[in-house]
Amino acid sequence: MIRRSGVKADSVELEPQAASSAAEARLLQGFLADAQQHLRQQQFDKAKAFVESAQRIAPNAPEVQRLKRQIQTQEMQYLRQNTTIQ
Repeated sequence: MIRRSGVKADSVELEPQAASSAAEARLLQGFLADAQQHLRQQQFDKAKAFVESAQRIAPNAPEVQRLKRQIQTQEMQYLRQNTTIQ
């Protein structure tokens, strides 16, 4: 087998950039999944932290922007429902 400058993964050679892109994609999906999990638990600060990490990887990704808006919307709804003025 001839190895170029790539990385061998599961008997498939990947160029360094492709390996990096695949790793970033997995990392991005993990951050988004964690953000969604924290959002479901109404842990807005944690959800925002994970979506910000995802945004560093893919700042213009539609799923990142969508989840960021969803967190903001749900946090505002939560605050409106659970805040009283005395």
